[in-house]
Amino acid sequence: MKKNTKALNIRFYSISESKVQTLEISNILKAISNSDSAHRILSIRNKKQLIKLHNTTNNDYLITVVRERNTWQAKAQGNGRISTIHPNQGIIGDIYYFLLSPSINKALGFTSGPSGTIKSVLKSTLESMLPPSSGKVDIQPILKEKSRKPFGQTSEFTRLQFKIDTAHLDDIPEEAPQLLKDIGNSPLADSSAQLSLDLRLDNKDPENNKFPQSVIIELITYLSDYEGCATLKATALDDSGKAKTIDLGDSYLTKPVKIETSQKFIDENLAKEVLENNLYS
Repeated sequence: MKKNTKALNIRFYSISESKVQTLEISNILKAISNSDSAHRILSIRNKKQLIKLHNTTNNDYLITVVRERNTWQAKAQGNGRISTIHPNQGIIGDIYYFLLSPSINKALGFTSGPSGTIKSVLKSTLESMLPPSSGKVDIQPILKEKSRKPFGQTSEFTRLQFKIDTAHLDDIPEEAPQLLKDIGNSPLADSSAQLSLDLRLDNKDPENNKFPQSVIIELITYLSDYEGCATLKATALDDSGKAKTIDLGDSYLTKPVKIETSQKFIDENLAKEVLENNLYS
């Protein structure tokens, strides 16, 4: 049987720095993986999600998530017939795989869907397992060593340039910056377009500044880990007052991987093998 080659980007994250919450996550994952409810269907932010948990031999946990795509409203058949997708067909959507290692506070994952949603799906999945008293789970992309602290603590951003593939804006996570949500809801979000923005920031008049420093920092943090962002450059005044431009489009740790499979999707056994090979590498 002919095999298909699939190109993936594995993304790496650190989990909560709170030892109490990390222990709670570990205990919950262990309890669920050993129970009869190791898989469940939940509605998270108005989307159905199948969440399936597996305990691996190293006390790490493989999590499979199938997340509903509400944009799929019809199916077309070879005979030309067009019909709606029947609700009893199960969840039709994108598949996500995560490997969590509570012992080293680390997680990594990939998806067949929009890569910009990996972090939010991991976060909402973990929070759905924990009691409300645990609070929000802090998940952060891991910086490459060369990218640590490119600007000083008191840097003042004066310019932000970024280019977005608008095809990634049809399914924007809830925690995305408001500017991206506005773009996604505008006529600019043509699925075949690349949108370039060049924000020149006027910090001399903060009351009338539409893009205060807090908004720019939020955009940089989000876009640095967003696969739909092709270009990301920021200019800031460093601690000595000199302008400095940094290319932030390659700041976070990712690993491109090519997988050969005879199926149309990557199954759980293959996903487990790929993620385990990269967890401790």
